[in-house]
Amino acid sequence: AGWDQRSPYLGRVFHFGDRVLTVNGRPCSKAAAALTEIQASGDEVVFVVVRTPLASEVNISRQSTSELLGVVLRKSTVTNIIPNSAASRCNLSLQAQSLTGKLVPWVVTEINCTPVNLFCKEKDDVMQQLLAAGFLVTLLLHPKDFVKALKKKLKSVSRYKRFSPTCGQVAESPPPVRVQLRKTKKTLGLQLTGGADSQWQTMFIEAVDDDGIASNDDYLAAGMELVGVDGKSLIGLPHKEAIDLIWECFASHRDVLELIVQSPKTL
Repeated sequence: AGWDQRSPYLGRVFHFGDRVLTVNGRPCSKAAAALTEIQASGDEVVFVVVRTPLASEVNISRQSTSELLGVVLRKSTVTNIIPNSAASRCNLSLQAQSLTGKLVPWVVTEINCTPVNLFCKEKDDVMQQLLAAGFLVTLLLHPKDFVKALKKKLKSVSRYKRFSPTCGQVAESPPPVRVQLRKTKKTLGLQLTGGADSQWQTMFIEAVDDDGIASNDDYLAAGMELVGVDGKSLIGLPHKEAIDLIWECFASHRDVLELIVQSPKTL
């Protein structure tokens, strides 16, 4: 349901809605059992989790920063998808199936792997975080009744707001840039690091080699975030899957490879 925001490492390990199966090898069907096992642990706690089993992940790709994203939110709840927008191409349904089988609205719990604050009182805070996300937007959505139930449990914890991100915390960064590279050489020439399974949770350019097509564009530089390739999002992909997708696009019959890159974000 949440983690202490003073320990940012936890935010790179857990996601809202993860299902905890075991703690230190012991099955934990209730939160109290998990807490008892954690408190009895030494320097290391081993969790086995199912990653967000009730969530739906949606990747939205805008052709330009002027194209309408098309997701309408009230606080963090999806209330509408605008026709002929980037979001409308994703076949995103307005309703999710709840735990009881009813249809309920979706609630945005992460934007580009960054959790949103589900206790924000200002109706536009999450929308501002969404609009700052760039060309490629990856949303993690949960059924509203599930979110409501977890929020209720979390509010029973003393100083529960410590366990949610700060409201209105929007990453400031230059807009993402599309870089088109003609395939005039046999190698891409990028050394890449990171991925969703790394401590950074995103792919970064570590170096640009002289012998690849990446060196043909002076804009590409070490430290940039690589968020997409040929219109496909790399956000949320583990390192190997991201590399496989990049090479699949590089090996295609297209004459041009398009990368979407972004300078590092600062808060």
